[in-house]
Amino acid sequence: MINLFKPFEPSLVNLTDLKNVNPFWSKSLKQRVSKLNKWLVKFSGNSQNFEIKSFTNYEEYPNLFKQVDHFKSFLNQKYSLIKTSTKMLSKFQKLIDNYCATLGIIKAIEIICNYYQSINYENISHKKLFIIDTSNEIIEKYLQSFRKKLETVLKKDKYIDLCFNNIVCTDSSLTNTFVFVGLTLKYVSILFKKKKLSEEDFIGLNAAMIEYYAFINDFSQVMNTFINSVY
Repeated sequence: MINLFKPFEPSLVNLTDLKNVNPFWSKSLKQRVSKLNKWLVKFSGNSQNFEIKSFTNYEEYPNLFKQVDHFKSFLNQKYSLIKTSTKMLSKFQKLIDNYCATLGIIKAIEIICNYYQSINYENISHKKLFIIDTSNEIIEKYLQSFRKKLETVLKKDKYIDLCFNNIVCTDSSLTNTFVFVGLTLKYVSILFKKKKLSEEDFIGLNAAMIEYYAFINDFSQVMNTFINSVY
């Protein structure tokens, strides 16, 4: 999942459009970045090569997003350890969570930029519904990727299909997949405890759920706040 969440490269036009927006997401983004940098302190060697510099304005976004993307190399190094046991997954869970949440915020910024490009060049009468629909397309895209990951391991599991019925989709709000993720996590854990799922597969699915949930959660938080400001 994590390789699908690549940060975008904001253009000069994007940066100009963002100047007209209150950067309400900045505090959350700075907190996420700070937590990622704290992980680097825990490791010696060349870990500092992955440091993400602090930022104060939109002009720094292109470099910031490149640094966030580069940080993935540090995380990928740890995945070789994470895959060895559930204990290691638990140890690095917050690292995975923080990184994917950071990517979720950046994806929301990208969608906001795309929104302004659309309304600048198109006649969009229902702007709120437009941004909701655009955001839901993103959620659906990554949900289907997550589903493929599940089906690769669990094949055509009928219970997973039932879990998907708990996804709430409407035209007037963001798609809510969090109950689905919770039910799926419980089910996968039961399969592992009953030895119907190998530790390797359990770790892989668990990691994918952490990545998906963290990404979509922070993406949705930013987009919901933005949607409430659109009329």
